[in-house]
Amino acid sequence: MAPWGVLCSLGDLVEDIVVYTATTIARGTDTPASVRRRQGGSAANVAKHAALLGTSTTFIGQVGNDPTGAALVAVLVQAGVRVAAISRGQTGTIVVLVSPDGERSFITDRGSAPDLGALPDGCLDGVKYVHVPWYSLAAGPIAHTARQAIHEARSVGAGLSIDTSSVSLLRDVAANRRAITELEPDILFANAAEAAHLNLLSEPLAGVRLTVIKRGADAAILVDRKGRTVASHATAIDIPRLDSTGAGDAFAAGFLAAILHGDSDLAAAAAGHDCAAGHLIAQHNQYHP
Repeated sequence: MAPWGVLCSLGDLVEDIVVYTATTIARGTDTPASVRRRQGGSAANVAKHAALLGTSTTFIGQVGNDPTGAALVAVLVQAGVRVAAISRGQTGTIVVLVSPDGERSFITDRGSAPDLGALPDGCLDGVKYVHVPWYSLAAGPIAHTARQAIHEARSVGAGLSIDTSSVSLLRDVAANRRAITELEPDILFANAAEAAHLNLLSEPLAGVRLTVIKRGADAAILVDRKGRTVASHATAIDIPRLDSTGAGDAFAAGFLAAILHGDSDLAAAAAGHDCAAGHLIAQHNQYHP
């Protein structure tokens, strides 16, 4: 049997239905739009992009026992990901509404993804880093399973990265800061809104080696455990009507792939920006030729 990945990403594999509207949505009547379907799920996105960069990668999760789930697994396998997925229930769907200015709104049905109740046998063998979105730690059976994976990976000296995922998951700031601190991630990824919500710039979390604040097209901010900050170098791209869905996951994948390669934090941030830019360009060219 082939070895499992040195990077393991645990969480959701779902179908994204992306709706591009040329105007604001007209309530109670028709709104012309372009609709596209593609593989989604934060953890799955990280696994796919890391594998495309040549990193030995495993995705761990639960996907529906249906044709959509099988097709999504095939997308990851084609990208080079080793998939340790349990097929059960119904595959989740995320509707992404992209407004004319590129702003995104998400309507989420995670399907059976939160019901992951056990780790597939041996899926953490050889692991060097585990990546877990906060979606996988917030609620449901998957939250216990994710903590089990973190404990097992930590016991063999593996690193841990967490992505704060969504402001909507972080309403109780004190409780979530405490929960993240207890897990002591080596790397904490957050976008600017999530970082502001958790006060990560002014009050870095104890036990976190490095906080990486993603700021879209702007340079990411790196914050060490003493609160010292440094800006990375962003990759410039020129894409009109930008749909940035998945760019943050691509950034995390590039960053983690570089860290596993032994690069410095700043070099890893540059690799993250490059991966995110490549994802955005490819996505734009595919859906807006």
